[in-house]
Order: sequence, then C-alpha cells, then structure tokens
Amino acid sequence: MNEKLTVNVRQNKTGYEGSVQLSGLKETKLTRKDGSTTFPTSSAVKTVARSVGTRLGLEVSYTEPAAKKLAAKAKPASAKSTIASKSCPSTNANS
Repeated sequence: MNEKLTVNVRQNKTGYEGSVQLSGLKETKLTRKDGSTTFPTSSAVKTVARSVGTRLGLEVSYTEPAAKKLAAKAKPASAKSTIASKSCPSTNANS
C-alpha cells in the first residue's frame, strides 16, 4: 500500500504553519522542537514534513493556498511596467 502524507502550508502574520493529513486520521499541526507551531519559512515547514514522512515511510505531497501563487506572479508584472516607464523619449536634433 502506497499512502501519502498530505501537508497543508499556510502563511499567517508571524510566519508559516503546516498541518499533515493521513487517510483515516484527524488533521494535525506540525510543531518545532520547542513546541511552537509557527515556522520562519515555508521551506522549514516542508523540511519537517519531509522528515515525518520519511520516518513513517510515506510519500509526501504539499498544498499551498492559491492566493500566494497569484501574489508571486503579480510582482514581476509590476516590475516590468516600472522599467518601461523609465525610458526616455528620443531627442533627434535633425528633425
């Protein structure tokens, strides 16, 4: 049997939180060694989840909110418009 460990990663005001879900069991939050449930980065959450999955012998899959992905795509678009607005019009003295 090839079970998956599903990890939900969410961002809050102070950092990232992760919860794991196994079929037939209640969703459970991931915690750090000091007992807190907030992680500084999303990769820290994924590292802990991968470690739990390895110990249990399960395949790990991650889900993140769609809003985060849209916000990440919006930044490069605004950067391009900023670069375009800095261009100077050509001044040709021979006109």
